[in-house]
Parts: sequence; C-alpha cells; structure tokens
Amino acid sequence: MKTLFICLSAIGDTVMALPAICEYIKINNLKDVHILTRNKEWEQIFFLNKDFKDLNYKFYYTTTSKLYLNLPLISVLRKEKYNVAICLYPHKGIASALFMFLIGAGQRIQHAYRFKFFNNINWFLTSKVEYRYEHNLFNNERLLEITRQLSYNCLGIEKHGKKSNEIKEKVIGIHAGCGQNQYWRRWPVENWARLINLILENTGYSITMFWGPDELDLFYKYFRQKDNRITHIINSSLTETINLIANCDFFISNDSGLAHIASLFEIKQVTIFGPADEHISGPINKYGKIIRPFNSKPDYLHYKKYKQPKKNILNDLSVQDVYFVFLEMIDYKTGE
Repeated sequence: MKTLFICLSAIGDTVMALPAICEYIKINNLKDVHILTRNKEWEQIFFLNKDFKDLNYKFYYTTTSKLYLNLPLISVLRKEKYNVAICLYPHKGIASALFMFLIGAGQRIQHAYRFKFFNNINWFLTSKVEYRYEHNLFNNERLLEITRQLSYNCLGIEKHGKKSNEIKEKVIGIHAGCGQNQYWRRWPVENWARLINLILENTGYSITMFWGPDELDLFYKYFRQKDNRITHIINSSLTETINLIANCDFFISNDSGLAHIASLFEIKQVTIFGPADEHISGPINKYGKIIRPFNSKPDYLHYKKYKQPKKNILNDLSVQDVYFVFLEMIDYKTGE
C-alpha cells in the first residue's frame, strides 16, 4: 500500500504527528515511506525514531499551499500512483484536499474543514474525520484509524550524543522566542533576562540559549554582551539543535517547536503558554509542566485560523512564578 504522509505545519505539529505515523507504518507493515514536508532539514525530525532508519524513504518538499505554485510537484507525485494520501493535522483545508485529489491518490484522508460559508465539509476527500476538541496527538491518531492511545514513549527515541564523563555542569536549554508573527506566544524577553540571572546566581546550572532567524533582534538587543555562563546557539541546523537539546538537563521555553522536540527526550521541562490551548497543542512529557498566567484561559485556537488574541496575556506572568516552578522541579540543594 503506497502511502504519502503530508506534514506541512510547524515543527511542533510535525512532532505531534510522529506517534500516529509510526503506528500506521507498523500496522500496515510499510517498507517504503513517502513524506511531503516543508524543508529538507525537517527530515531529521522523522529520524528521531530509530525504526525509520530501516525504511526506504523518499521526501518531497514545498513551502506553500498555493496549488499553482505546486504544479511541478503535483506532476511528479502523480507518477507515484499513491494508494493512500494522508494529510496530518493541522491540515491546509480545501488546498490540501484538492492537492491530494490532483496527485491522483486513491484514498484521500484528512479532517473535515471549512471553506467560506461551508463548515465540516469533505470535498475531494474519500474519508472524512471529524475534528474533536482534544490534543492534536489524538486527532492524528483518529485520522489514521488507530484506536489505542499513544504516547511519545512508543517512539524508541535515542539521544544523538552523549555527555563526556568529565562534564559535571548541568545545562538548562532556553528558547526565549518563537515565530516573529506570533508575538502573543512570546513571554517578554526582559523577563527571560531576569529569570536567567536568578538561575545563574542561585543554582549550579549553566545556560544554553537557542536563537532562530526570527529571534535575532532579541539576541542583539538583550544578550549580545558576552557572559561565559551562557552559550548562544544562533541559526544552527535542525540536526545540531536536536543534538544539543537531547543533552540538556532541563528545558524552559515559550510555546514553540523546540519545546516539542525537548519533550521527546523526556527531560525536565517548563513550557510557557498564553493564548494558545495547551490541551490541544502542548508538548507531552511526563517530566514537564505547563505554566500560564494566573486565572487566564486560552482565546487563540489553532483550528480557528483567523482568530487572534486581543492582547498578550503573557505580560501578566511574573518572573517569580516561573522561577518558583523551576525550583519545585529540581532538588534545590543538589540542583537535580
């Protein structure tokens, strides 16, 4: 059964799709796996699962859901003659449904979608799955008709590197940014600077900070001054970023793709949430904790694409709140 998996959303969404993809591959005993994703580096996300290393795989890439820009890709994929095409959640609505139709896939599966005045429709699909207000992990599980609940523990995650026995210092990974156009998911960077000072002054941890291209303005404005206790990872490849996160002892971040990558390694973790709903898109980690401003509730839902929050409620989350949660999660005397 020749299958194409379509994963065109953010890194965090791709991570949340991995358990369902892996289970689908096992159930159907697939040896050849084809994946359409956003760029070549994202291949590394799939190879976090050791079982992928034994498969014959082929990756295709596109950075847009506009069909007229994907005509050459559609022509190539039609030649593959897929039995099944599955667009993982979050999908691209009618664009991804029509895309699967145009490549000639026999079975075309994604969640129901809305288009203009129409809700819950399945145009161009052979199988429609109702969206439920639940974590995206389980929406993708139902999409692939997998009945048992999954967790990231089934992924067979392996760390890409090992710490030297000579390294005794414990490391906290910090991601103080996220997409530049989603300011409401960013805890104020001034608060990050104060939190880092508290950690460095009162614990034995060192800090590794991760900076992507959308966050360089924050780095240059607040963290450019050299501090030997802080290592800055700037515009690194996804492979290098995964290796470094895998070897952190603790990870603190905004609601971002790197938070989901950190959750795969089951290190202690604090993730800061604001308007987005952690019950829908939060990282799943039994050693992790979600923190949000007191008495706040989500008002930005991923499946309501154009609803944006009225204000950045993360301004109401204090440095002390985050710092105390961090202290609760470590043994303050031993730093473990």
